[in-house]
Amino acid sequence: MAEYSLRLPLVHLVYAKVSIMLLAVHLIGVVLVYAAMLQAFEFEADKYAASKHREKLVSALVKLDWNGIVEAVLNPLAARLTLLARTHPLTVDRLRKLHAIPN
Repeated sequence: MAEYSLRLPLVHLVYAKVSIMLLAVHLIGVVLVYAAMLQAFEFEADKYAASKHREKLVSALVKLDWNGIVEAVLNPLAARLTLLARTHPLTVDRLRKLHAIPN
């Protein structure tokens, strides 16, 4: 009985650390999936808008995020790392996909 009473707090301590780690991993996974889903929705919205007025959409995207485009071209690795915290895809990627869509 003494061994059990000494082992019990140790077991709870180990499981508490593991459960906190699993919760953190789960939350990070949920955030990444949610961000990917929002970015996919944005690409679909661009596809729909491009079917109506492609050149106006391209012009608007360039005007709205000129600094982001320049930053993504000059430092692509840093731009890719920001995708983890963004709800919208990089404007450079959006423009590439818009030009890949046939008329």
